[in-house]
Amino acid sequence: MIKDSNYRKYIDHKGNAAKRGVDFLLTFEEWLDIWTKSGHYHERGSRRGQYCMSRYGDTGPYALGNIFIQLTSQNTSDAQNGVKDIPQTSESNLKRSKSMLGKNVGPKPKVQCPHCSTNGAMHNMVRYHFDMCKHK
Repeated sequence: MIKDSNYRKYIDHKGNAAKRGVDFLLTFEEWLDIWTKSGHYHERGSRRGQYCMSRYGDTGPYALGNIFIQLTSQNTSDAQNGVKDIPQTSESNLKRSKSMLGKNVGPKPKVQCPHCSTNGAMHNMVRYHFDMCKHK
């Protein structure tokens, strides 16, 4: 049963890499051996204080020689640091501006509950006021 559970985690990891377009060249035995030797297998996960399998420079495949185990928070920090270094050009700004044309990105119109006179954005007011208002 334990092998089935470990194998399921391996398949999930391999599938998640495929969804992101990252090659996954580790066999189940290699994957499990890396985690076991790290001493953090039981601490795997995506939450703070948990560990993940990372790739050097966040490039290339998941393969022997290109991976290491680190805290998920450090992996996220490394990825964000890389993004911050990308310069914003006038071309990229214009492209982003064009993609937003026609989208309602300004302030949402305010409405008032007829029962308690509370003002707010429509999405919240429909949820907590009007027919659902506790002053009704």
